[in-house]
Formats: sequence, structure tokens, C-alpha cells
Amino acid sequence: MISFTVILTIIIKVILYIYAELKTFQMFESEEEKQTIYKSADIKFNDIFKTIKKCAYAILGVALLFGIFELFNDPNLLGYFILGALLALIFFIILFFVKKEKLKKKVVSKAEKIEETIAPYGSLIYISFLALFVGICITLVSFNQNQFC
Repeated sequence: MISFTVILTIIIKVILYIYAELKTFQMFESEEEKQTIYKSADIKFNDIFKTIKKCAYAILGVALLFGIFELFNDPNLLGYFILGALLALIFFIILFFVKKEKLKKKVVSKAEKIEETIAPYGSLIYISFLALFVGICITLVSFNQNQFC
């Protein structure tokens, strides 16, 4: 239900932006009015990303609440929760102490190398994954049909 609400909220913001952007195609008598409409469209564009950010925080908050409720319902999960928290803490400490620009250069160079190697085969890889996905879907449908017979 929450995903439907999030999608609906984002769609509404996109529609409002499209409407504001279409208003910029009108003829204006004054330059001031034209600039006001352009600023309004820019604000609507920024609102889309602010809404996505707020919705992401809301989803993370709900997921955190569900995790806390499950933690209290199943005491065996406490060890996993502590282990996950420690791993996250170690990860953030490493990120804090490693120089970000040096890390960014390494990641970008690795990504460029991977892109150079995969680029000639991109369409083949895409079609292969698509065929794999369709095959898995057909297999799952056939399993479900045999189950009810």
C-alpha cells in the first residue's frame, strides 16, 4: 500500500511539473511574467526530487519500524541485528577515514575499465538477461499450473 502511495505522489509531482513546463510555451506580454513562470517550472522540477527523497526516507522509516517490531517478536534476531549494526559502523568508519577523492578516482577508473570491456557486448548481454528473465517467468508459470491440476 505504501508503494502505491509513493508512486502516486511522485506521479502527481511529475504531472504538476509537466503542466508548469507547458505553461512556459505561452506568449507573455512582459518579461517579468515570463521569468516568474520559468522559476515556477524550475521549482516544480526540484519538487520532484525532494518528493522522491522524502518518500525514500518514509520507506526506510517504515522498514526500520518493521525491523524493530520483528526484533522484539523474535529474540534470536538480536544477534543478527547487532552484527549488522557493527558491520555498518565499520563500513562508515572506513568511509570516513579513506580520502573520498582517492576512492572516487579508483571507483571511476574501475567503472570505466568495466564499461570499456562490456560495451561491445552490451546488447548481447541485455538480450541474454531478457531471455533469462522470460525463461524463468515461463518456468514459474508452468510450475504453478501443474501444482493446481
